[in-house]
Amino acid sequence: MRLFLLPISTRRTLIYCAPPSLTTSAGKPSLLDRAVLKANETWASWEKDTESVRNWKKRTTEYGNMAFRRIPYEEWGLKSIPPSQRKSGRLKGAEGEKKEAPQKVQVLFPGLYQGLCKESMSDTVRRLATERRGLHRQRMWYSIAGMPLTLPFGLLPIIPNIPFFYLAFRAYSHWKALRGSDHLNEMLSEGRLEPQPSSALDNLYTAGLLYPTRAASRDAPDPTLDQSTAVVEQLRQQTSPPTPAKGEANVQDKSSQKAVDSQPVLPSASKIRPGTGKKLHTGEEEVMLLQGWNGKLMAERFKLPGLEVEIERAVEQVENSIHKSEGELVGEKKELEDLTRRFREKPSSNASQGRKA
Repeated sequence: MRLFLLPISTRRTLIYCAPPSLTTSAGKPSLLDRAVLKANETWASWEKDTESVRNWKKRTTEYGNMAFRRIPYEEWGLKSIPPSQRKSGRLKGAEGEKKEAPQKVQVLFPGLYQGLCKESMSDTVRRLATERRGLHRQRMWYSIAGMPLTLPFGLLPIIPNIPFFYLAFRAYSHWKALRGSDHLNEMLSEGRLEPQPSSALDNLYTAGLLYPTRAASRDAPDPTLDQSTAVVEQLRQQTSPPTPAKGEANVQDKSSQKAVDSQPVLPSASKIRPGTGKKLHTGEEEVMLLQGWNGKLMAERFKLPGLEVEIERAVEQVENSIHKSEGELVGEKKELEDLTRRFREKPSSNASQGRKA
């Protein structure tokens, strides 16, 4: 088993577990796994079906996929972590019973870019393992409680009871995320996680910020360590702007300018992407670190096809969330300006009325 800790922005992180079938020898699938596989095959066949009445199968999958994109990326990440298989915690040997040796799990993350986040790697894993447990437990029971209410829809001809199956899927999804959260918390509490900074991830992150497209990133050579360090330093200056005193402002500006001038020269395509279209703000500066198109390159680099979809979904949701927050901040600022203007106009109007009297 391998875990990937991928910062999406300076405040949000995606966790992803490589499928066990790709990292270990998989045994016989359980009944639940076979049911999930059958459901996935049925869904895939509906996506291609064009012979159903009024094309209801394909239309159902289109609306369903829209609903799937709204499921938080944190939930998908926890679902990728398999449930713990340890039942008794002991193994019987020839000399009696002995404790089972804990299996170490690698946690790959971009070492240079993890430092831009507001918390350490272990704190990030702990937060991801605990912050949504109550939510998943609550919504799992809500979905189970709502399933009997959808039984009348089963009386409809031809079309199956779609609301029932949707609630069943949501109950399973929350249960799976809850079990993944428990397993992650178990590995963390037992000290089984081995942090492993990945230079390959550093290069992929840097290329995503240096070049505008996936094609340009493919054609360009791998970024050097100096280039990666320069990009990280520029991002650090953007996310942590200095706040010098009034008398020290000029000195601070000159010193920061010298620091920028002393950095390695970046290639011509290196006008950092966050400074053009991907630099997003919420109050303090929150900068996107990962590009959606970079997911395919990461999936190819680590031979994990499912990683591409997870990254694209996470990047899309984080960008939409930041844009929404930006809109709310602009609206609040406008309302504050309107109130200030009205407050200033009111005394002047009262004074004019007094003079007339």
